[in-house]
Amino acid sequence: MIERTVSLRDVAKAAGFGLATASRAMRDDPSTAAKTREHVKKVAKELGYRPDPAFSRMAERRWHGKQAQSGLNIGFVYNSQSDVAKDLDTDYQHYKQPAYDLGYTLIRVDLSEFSNLRGLIRRLTAQGIKGLVFPMLPHTPFDINPVLQKYAAVSLGVSAYQPECPVVMHDEFFCTRNAWQIIQERGYRRIGFLLPDYPESPSTNLRRAAALVCIQDVAKKNQIPVLFLKYGIDLDYSKFEAWREKYQPEILLGHSHDRMHELEHYGLKIPEEIPFVTSGLWNLAEVGNIAGYFRENKQLFEQGIQLLNMMIRSGTSGASRASLVELVKGNWKDGKSLPPKPVA
Repeated sequence: MIERTVSLRDVAKAAGFGLATASRAMRDDPSTAAKTREHVKKVAKELGYRPDPAFSRMAERRWHGKQAQSGLNIGFVYNSQSDVAKDLDTDYQHYKQPAYDLGYTLIRVDLSEFSNLRGLIRRLTAQGIKGLVFPMLPHTPFDINPVLQKYAAVSLGVSAYQPECPVVMHDEFFCTRNAWQIIQERGYRRIGFLLPDYPESPSTNLRRAAALVCIQDVAKKNQIPVLFLKYGIDLDYSKFEAWREKYQPEILLGHSHDRMHELEHYGLKIPEEIPFVTSGLWNLAEVGNIAGYFRENKQLFEQGIQLLNMMIRSGTSGASRASLVELVKGNWKDGKSLPPKPVA
């Protein structure tokens, strides 16, 4: 009697998990808990399970991406284990159609599925991916920069973990400076800057530079020091109140429309008590409500794809162009948060 070979399905059933979970555990997938991986491997050893090389090749082919009808396969590289995974998934859904319209197939590449660099490269090769797009990356499970020695790549904006490749980002200097000028044209003179306290951020540095230019460009009596606040609903509102009472700004200029909602959370009425303008209006639903420069992330993506295409066609890697930065300007949108200045 021929003894039946133990299958991975047998291991999964004996371990009390689904087939997909058992498969990830046997591959040391970091998205599976260490305790689960240890238990599945222990059961597999007890049952005498041995991986089938033929099945492994089939699994590899399963990941082979469909070639684009025109253009190239592009990898959308993100980390589903990060705090911003939900936002990135939304971005991916928004980017698929623009990518298709530009002649590309956008393929999701989740870094949390790999335990090491070798696995990532194997997947990229199997899927026929020629270029990489990096959205926000708070962290990665391993150093991915060696991949950028081989692949063309662009980063959309600046992240806590910044890949060594060109960056396409919003022109914070332009948006901040022009928002200031529009506020002045509306008759406001004492303008108070509210900027995030991110000292190492290139975006913050651009905003700081714009604020410095703006403040120096007005009469000394109207020069108000920039107020730096931590980002998030737990901002130091008492610090804001002390600053506002001391300098008496007529209007606030913040880096994001979220800042206005944070202030409203603490009871500040906008624009009844004080008007508000943002240099970073990125939520389409807020257009018409909050005045500011609207920056659609899809613009970054489309510009990034154009840059990526040139790199692929010329055989240029991301690492070789890591010093390149492209800035994308936004569009001004009026909103209820910026009413006409009352006549004195």
